[in-house]
Amino acid sequence: MSGGRDWLKAATLLLSGLLTACNLWGSNMKATEFFKPEQVKLLEAIQKGNETRARQMLEDGDVALNTRGKDDITPLFWLMMQKNHQAVERALRLGADPNQMAGNGHSPVTFIAGGNDTDMLRLLLEHDGDPNSKDADGEPALFSAIGHDRWENIKLLLKYGAKPDLTDNSNNTSLQYAAYLNKYEIVHYLIQQGSDYRERNDAGSNISWVIHDRLSNDLINPESSAYEWAQKVKKQLQERGVEFPPPSPEEIREQRGKNQGK
Repeated sequence: MSGGRDWLKAATLLLSGLLTACNLWGSNMKATEFFKPEQVKLLEAIQKGNETRARQMLEDGDVALNTRGKDDITPLFWLMMQKNHQAVERALRLGADPNQMAGNGHSPVTFIAGGNDTDMLRLLLEHDGDPNSKDADGEPALFSAIGHDRWENIKLLLKYGAKPDLTDNSNNTSLQYAAYLNKYEIVHYLIQQGSDYRERNDAGSNISWVIHDRLSNDLINPESSAYEWAQKVKKQLQERGVEFPPPSPEEIREQRGKNQGK
């Protein structure tokens, strides 16, 4: 695998658990492909555990941790892709910014939230990584964890302050995002955790409409676990005073238009 933009695809696969470190990196993806010699020496010191040497290099001012190399990869991202937790923790102690965006449009938290390395995510959050950070497409980190069924990551993000009602560019919340993916067990859990089930997106839809639409139009296999959880969510909503059938998105948009015309 060559350098350049391949790091974006390769890193995504690695941190999603689809490739292992040994079959991805080998001798092909080296720090020298992305960083200048002095920066490489800094990364080597961090990897080898020579924190004193790394700190001295930073204090001398010839190198920096919060910079970008070739293709906008950051030193912290590169260390994360080595899956070396101790090196990542050292970099964070030395001042690496856990919220610095890289050229792939991700912050460290949004990038790893959908992967299978919960310990790495915890490291970032413990060092002030933003649980509410969004990627370049405007999707919160929680969306990524939900999309990949990373239950531990979902719970960890919420523990560190992720807001489930934070929206994407279409005003979808994590609750709505999970429902669109037929992940109703996650929907049920998020409601239990206090997610606002009344929130509507730009189209006028909310979780009660999604549940009603999917169930009433037989869009979920009745023999699937998704169907069972969708029924549980419907009951959960009814217990909270939601009436079925709920207003349709069309009715909501019409009402919005009337309100704007007043």
